[in-house]
Amino acid sequence: MKNNLAVIGSITKDLIRIGEKSKRCIGGTVYYSSLTLVKLGAKATIITKLAKADEHILEELRRVGVSIFSSYCRYTTSCENIYNQTDINKRVQFIPYLSDPITPSDIPDKIATCDIIHLGPIHKKDIAIETVSYLERNLDSVLSLDIQGYLREVDSDGNVQLRPWRNKGEVLGAIDVLKANQEEMVTLSESNNIQYGMRSIAREYDISEIIVTCGSKGSMIYLDGTIFNVPCPRALVGDATGSGDIFISSYLVARFKDKKDPLAAAKYASKITSKKIERGVTWLMC
Repeated sequence: MKNNLAVIGSITKDLIRIGEKSKRCIGGTVYYSSLTLVKLGAKATIITKLAKADEHILEELRRVGVSIFSSYCRYTTSCENIYNQTDINKRVQFIPYLSDPITPSDIPDKIATCDIIHLGPIHKKDIAIETVSYLERNLDSVLSLDIQGYLREVDSDGNVQLRPWRNKGEVLGAIDVLKANQEEMVTLSESNNIQYGMRSIAREYDISEIIVTCGSKGSMIYLDGTIFNVPCPRALVGDATGSGDIFISSYLVARFKDKKDPLAAAKYASKITSKKIERGVTWLMC
């Protein structure tokens, strides 16, 4: 394996609130995942879209060695994440500004050298469906997807709600590895039974590997008909923003770079994610 991994999706300008405290920061799957990949010794590339006036927010990633392919649109995706101070698993989210879709014309030829391509849409139109089809047709890479953005309905005031995805087959049929959290899996599968939902999605769309993160309760991993339950190493206290992105990035490195089995990869990913929550995002840059 060449250790090259690409992440596609919006970089975001975030406002995070935990109780009475708030902070502004950079975010998005491309941000947290690429930092994690570099931290773990992989070569990271991101493909993203943002307002030209916000190009400077990419400098932090350039400094740590991330290769960046960016194109411009009117707005940079912006998110407001409000966490319950006593339970970091509970979050209210607003997305007042949305970037334009990432289309096949935004995909550079260099991506052909990547062993894994991870799709991290922040909103439903973040990564165009034809882009996923293009990647499947033209590349021989492992294609991974965090489902979150495709399930998010954003109203005119920026309020976010999860909604069933009616044309999901156009994307899921191209995916090798699927990641969701518990609420997203319930919404995606339209079943309150998480394990049943994982099995039904895997069977219907021929996905061999599915990861469902369960916050402080750990994770569940589906692989070729078997489901593994992986506990979280300890109670988590801190900023959980980006935790799912860090988990799946660590998991992909462990599975496909280090050749770990799913159970070992999930335990490793849980450990890395816990360290970020407790120590903050600056730990990823050390």
